[in-house]
Amino acid sequence: MHIRRRSGIVAALSLALLSFVVVGNVAAAGSATLRIVPSSDTVAKGANFTVRVVQNASVPTSGTSATVTFDKTKVQVQSVERGQAHKASPVFLPSDLPGAIAAANRSGQLKSIATAFLPPDNVPTGDQDFLIITFSAIGCGQVSFGLPIGTQGVDAVLIDGTEAGWGNPVPVTTKGATVSIDCSATAPTEAAATDAPAAAAAAAAAVSKGPADTANAAPAETVAGVTDPPVVNAAVVGTNGTSAGSGGSLPLWLPLLLAIPALLLIGFVLLKRPIRKPG
Repeated sequence: MHIRRRSGIVAALSLALLSFVVVGNVAAAGSATLRIVPSSDTVAKGANFTVRVVQNASVPTSGTSATVTFDKTKVQVQSVERGQAHKASPVFLPSDLPGAIAAANRSGQLKSIATAFLPPDNVPTGDQDFLIITFSAIGCGQVSFGLPIGTQGVDAVLIDGTEAGWGNPVPVTTKGATVSIDCSATAPTEAAATDAPAAAAAAAAAVSKGPADTANAAPAETVAGVTDPPVVNAAVVGTNGTSAGSGGSLPLWLPLLLAIPALLLIGFVLLKRPIRKPG
């Protein structure tokens, strides 16, 4: 019986919320704002990003409703959740949130997302997160996010949550936001994927260079005043005292140096041999 009664109260409150949105009641004392935070941002194409619909009322509120407009060709809604101050609300409309998100991505309007509390519960005054919406950036350029008030407060609504003014709409103003989607930035994964083939191609080009390429190689870059010597192919005939050979080039003085021990050995042997006297 208790459960049935509470369900009836929730249903009645839902109908009341919808009825005052359409018909309107006497405006409550105080004032309120709904705004999108951050007011401006830059994201990369393909990234997900989050915006918050933040309310600020001068009186406690018992319910809030908002419609968020956006460019459906540049962003798409991924998820919608209530802010911390609204998580305990027994009323959260629409009841088919996935269907509402799908419809929003077709129309560019996330229509009439609303919460409401039963007396005596309410949302405190000051800044309070109402909705947390995650979008995916699918296009390029600037996107405007709006919070329309609409005719008779159909879209942006806050309800008085005080005992004296319970259920009356609080006068509200709204402020949207802009997000720039940057398509010039390259994702890290793409950069990593292209760097490896480029390095492999450079290495293959270096290996495929023939003698004519390496013989005329320029000196390496100078680092801290030290320059590496140029790379010269050993099979190429040099012009500075080198001679070509099947195994590479040898300086002219190297054979002479190797011949000195042999000459000394021959001279030593000749000196040690006995000298025969004639006859």
